[in-house]
Amino acid sequence: MCCQNLVTNAYCLHMDADFFILLQKGYRVASDARKQAIGVALKAQALAKRAIFAMHREDVVEAERLLGECRGMMMGLVREKELRYEGSVVAMVEEYLEAEMYVGYVKTGEFVVPEGFAEDAEAVIGAICDVTGELQRRQVMLAVAGDAQGVRKITGVIRDMVAQLMAMDLEGVLRTKGDQAKHSLRRAEDVEYDMVVKSRRE
Repeated sequence: MCCQNLVTNAYCLHMDADFFILLQKGYRVASDARKQAIGVALKAQALAKRAIFAMHREDVVEAERLLGECRGMMMGLVREKELRYEGSVVAMVEEYLEAEMYVGYVKTGEFVVPEGFAEDAEAVIGAICDVTGELQRRQVMLAVAGDAQGVRKITGVIRDMVAQLMAMDLEGVLRTKGDQAKHSLRRAEDVEYDMVVKSRRE
């Protein structure tokens, strides 16, 4: 039999069949929960991506619909402490925040972090890094449309974001994302420069 400590009531790790049956059941419950979370997270992440693409097409109604669907799907996961920092859930939250920021900016010119997420610093920083890429894509579309003012504005916005990010001395994955944001800034500056040169030639 498995012995028990009378003070802690904890199992001693002996080759007791009942103990390992309990372990197996506990593991299966946790494993099933993770698998379900991954499935939901991937679906919610895809919705957030589609919301961004809809906003690139200027389809505000569709973008907001997709964001609402994503929000409803993900809230149960982020409330589960055991699952909140699973890799797929973390990626889902970052994608959702990026979509909220981008859609909000196109609609109002402002970036808003949804209520309940401001304290999740790593997810917010990751989303800020990523949204610079979406802003730069929008800038290219504005350049094609001949909107010089819009092009300059986005360059300025990305420059301000990168300046704030670089002041944070990011590490690990966030440092890589910060480098990607700096690359977005370089591309934005190139787009603005090309537009200025073209206008002078004309």
